[in-house]
Amino acid sequence: MAELSLKEKLDITAKFLGIFASIAGGAIWLQAYVKDVNQRITDRQKETIRYHELYNSQNMLAARETFAQFRANAFDALGPQLSSIRSPRQADEEVPKILRAEMDRQIAATENKTHIPRLITFFEQLHVCIDVGLCDAESARMLFKGEAYELNFLLAGYIDAKRRHNPDFGAGLEDLGYETNGEAAARIRREMERRTAN
Repeated sequence: MAELSLKEKLDITAKFLGIFASIAGGAIWLQAYVKDVNQRITDRQKETIRYHELYNSQNMLAARETFAQFRANAFDALGPQLSSIRSPRQADEEVPKILRAEMDRQIAATENKTHIPRLITFFEQLHVCIDVGLCDAESARMLFKGEAYELNFLLAGYIDAKRRHNPDFGAGLEDLGYETNGEAAARIRREMERRTAN
């Protein structure tokens, strides 16, 4: 076997160093890329949490308390009528109409007209934050889906009336509160179990 010249040894060494540098550079790039992706996800989740903190701010709590009072008043006013409904089909057909009409009546009768639009606008802003990628959709649904569903369900009449002038009014709330058929069936089953237990 012939001995390698100094130039050949240096060429082989340079090739190995080049391969090693490429592998090390790729690993460093991959690590930086993963860190960047993780940071962006973390930032989106942080922004979603900021929205949750905003939702629990004094200003929003007043609006949420107004909605909760409307809801409680509606159930109190309609208690006997609602308790007479026994079948899931009847509940699915009649309860939304009855509750929404009562909620509409209460909203129309209140002097402070800003609380309900403030709630709906909050969900519109959150939806935009998700759409442009600043908020994390999965985290937002985990934090807000239940409230968004309830607001959308009980305020559907109010939202529909506003849509006569602004067709997109409440679209973000509706999207965040969307309920699949399986979720609807589970909700109805829980409601019927609760009614029969009382």
